[in-house]
Amino acid sequence: MFVAIVQALPFLVLEVLGSGAITALVSPAVLARLPPRSAPLAVPSAGPAGTALPGCECASAPIAGRLTARGVQPAAAVAFMLAAPAVNPVVLMATAVAFPGQPRMVLARFLGSLLTSIAVGLLLVAGGR
Repeated sequence: MFVAIVQALPFLVLEVLGSGAITALVSPAVLARLPPRSAPLAVPSAGPAGTALPGCECASAPIAGRLTARGVQPAAAVAFMLAAPAVNPVVLMATAVAFPGQPRMVLARFLGSLLTSIAVGLLLVAGGR
């Protein structure tokens, strides 16, 4: 458990700094214009946005929290928070190493995880949350 915490610490620090940068550098007006205003449209765009962050689930939470505090739809923040740890470059490289010569496994992980994160966000929208 200790080793896992030590390994996650750099990513957590990176994401907390990212969250702080959002607060300090991005005005609420700019952030409100980035994602679509409609939740059903914001969710599919938030899932792919999470794929660029090389962090774990504990690291994506501060940014998702900051995004919702700045007006991003909660369902979109959930899609972002689910996609970030499941479909980031580090995870995809680890999958490629674990399954050498099988790029279909990397593609399956990418598509399966991304579509799942979007589906959960859309379920939240459909449920009125």
